[in-house]
Amino acid sequence: KQLKANQGYIDDLTSRYKRINVVDIGPGNALPVKELLQHLLDQGKLGRYIALDISPSILKVAKRNIESWFGSKVSFEGHELDINHDRFTDLLAEGALGEGAKGVVNVVLALGGGFSNMRSPDDAFKTIRSSMNRQDLLVYNLKLDSKTSRQYFDLGIRTESTPLDAHKKMLVDLLNIDESLYDVEVGYDDQRRERYMHLRLKVALEITFSLDKGVRVIEFNKNDTILVWRYWHQNAQEVITQLTYNNFDVLQ
Repeated sequence: KQLKANQGYIDDLTSRYKRINVVDIGPGNALPVKELLQHLLDQGKLGRYIALDISPSILKVAKRNIESWFGSKVSFEGHELDINHDRFTDLLAEGALGEGAKGVVNVVLALGGGFSNMRSPDDAFKTIRSSMNRQDLLVYNLKLDSKTSRQYFDLGIRTESTPLDAHKKMLVDLLNIDESLYDVEVGYDDQRRERYMHLRLKVALEITFSLDKGVRVIEFNKNDTILVWRYWHQNAQEVITQLTYNNFDVLQ
């Protein structure tokens, strides 16, 4: 909805370019980008659609949906990378070189609120900025923190065990931690200004990771917590400050 509401403004910013590549960071099921791709197809301006995600499973879901919606009209390019550390400069090099480079712009999408769950969003923003060409655009969305928006959240700490949804439980199950060994707590940290969900362990335990180069064991004591999810709260000025700090020029 936010993309559609701002489509006219995006069109104005990209009007002088003949070809528009879309770089979708954390595409999910690709539904948020569906209308944008159709809009660019209707204009005859769509170049490449590049999906970036750390999860190969997510990329498969996005690929399946894109092919179902658009068939051969959109060529899906999926790349597995960690946006906190892995630049994608090489993926955009094709459009940045040659006589036609001035007619190409990359629109980079960072949608879905995933950045507010990162340990250090600045790391991701720095990686994205260093991967982009000077004329490229970043479209970023999140729910801004305000007195009005806080009315929709329970910011109190709930210590009674809360069921995990399927997505979060899948992560815990991959760590092979049985649900009888923890309680789920949710709350809000006023100092860090983050909502959180973590596991509080009922017993001491250790998790063994078998890696190609050896074994690593992580030990936990009873009552230790494991963070499952967070959401940083930022108001409009804080978002502008963060983007400016990471060398973006905020246009809107």
